[in-house]
Amino acid sequence: MRLTLLVEIADLNESPSQFLLQSVREVSQHIQIDYMLADAGFLSLNMLKEMPVKTIIRGKSSLKAFKELSTLPLVEKIFKVEDRIYVAYRMVEIDGLYYYDVVYVKEKPRHFTFVSNFLGDPYELAELYRLRWLRRASRSGRLG
Repeated sequence: MRLTLLVEIADLNESPSQFLLQSVREVSQHIQIDYMLADAGFLSLNMLKEMPVKTIIRGKSSLKAFKELSTLPLVEKIFKVEDRIYVAYRMVEIDGLYYYDVVYVKEKPRHFTFVSNFLGDPYELAELYRLRWLRRASRSGRLG
C-alpha cells in the first residue's frame, strides 16, 4: 500500500522533516508502515534517527558522510532487476545511520545516493527508492 502525504496540510511553521516525522508517527499508530521513502528536501539526520519506521531518504552530496563515502572503494557485485543491472556500491555507517552510493546501468551508468536508519542490501534499498520514482512517472505518463 502506498500512502502519499500531502504537503499542503503541513504547518508552515514546521520544517519539512518535522512535518514528515510527526505524520509518520501519527499514521504508524493506525497502520503498519514497512518503509518510508522521501526526497532530500526532507533530510534531517536527527529526524532520521527518531523515525519510528525503516526510512530511506535521498542523500545530499554536501553531507560530510558522503564526502567520506566517496573515498571508499566500490564493492562490485551484480544484481539484475528488469532492465537495470546494479554493478557496484559503497556503504558507510556513521552514528547509527547508513550512507549508500549505488551504481547501476541502464543505457549509461547512473547512481543513487541515500541515507537510511537501518542496514540493508544496498541494491534492494536502491530498488525500493527507485519505485518511488516509478510511481511519480506513471502518474505523469512516463515510465523509466
